[in-house]
Amino acid sequence: MTTLRYRDLRHHTSAGASAQTKVYSGSLATVQALVEAGADSGKRDTIWNGTPLGWAEHYLAERKDEDSQRRYGAIADCLRARPPHSATAG
Repeated sequence: MTTLRYRDLRHHTSAGASAQTKVYSGSLATVQALVEAGADSGKRDTIWNGTPLGWAEHYLAERKDEDSQRRYGAIADCLRARPPHSATAG
C-alpha cells in the first residue's frame, strides 16, 4: 500500500482548492486521502470563503437524491470526525 503525502497530492489539485474541489467530486476516498495526508480541512476557499465541511453540508441541503445524500453525508461525517488544523493549533 502506498502512503500518500500532502505534498505528493498538491500537483493533482489547483492552488487553494484541493479539499473543496474533492468534496464537490463526491469522492469520500479522495477526501479521506487528502485529510490523512495533511490537507487542512479548515482551509477556506478564496471565492466563497467556504470550508470543505461547509461545502459538504451545502451539497447535502441542495441535492436531495439518495446517491448525493449518501455520498455527501459520508464526506461530512468524515470531516466532522477530524478537526481542522486551525482548530488544534495553539
